[in-house]
Amino acid sequence: MEYKIFHNPEKNDKEFWGLTGWFFASRQVEKELGAPIHHDDGMIWVIAVEQNKAVGISAIEIKKNGTGYLKHAYVISEYRHKGIYTTMVKKRLVILDKTETIRSTCTDKSLPILLKMGFREYGTRGKYTLVEYEW
Repeated sequence: MEYKIFHNPEKNDKEFWGLTGWFFASRQVEKELGAPIHHDDGMIWVIAVEQNKAVGISAIEIKKNGTGYLKHAYVISEYRHKGIYTTMVKKRLVILDKTETIRSTCTDKSLPILLKMGFREYGTRGKYTLVEYEW
């Protein structure tokens, strides 16, 4: 498994969009996450790639107040339970190592993993749990 990092990919970044475009267009991904994946300026992406195919996607967004957000983590079903999600979280934490507070809105599937990694719950938003990590 290879993990590729894309810092603020541009519209013409053929490698990034070639690997990840289907995640953005997939109704299945949107249904499972509860919202579509989107890209905003300044986002950093960590992509799990096997044999030139993206099998996992995840993002970081750093707000103007300096808070880092883990966003849009998704692993395709046949690659789940192989540590890919956990590795993508770890790689994003390394990128955010100077960030004072890191937050995420997570599903029931990812909550136990994030809690085990040192995140703590601080609220809810509908069916989602809000967690944060402080160094």
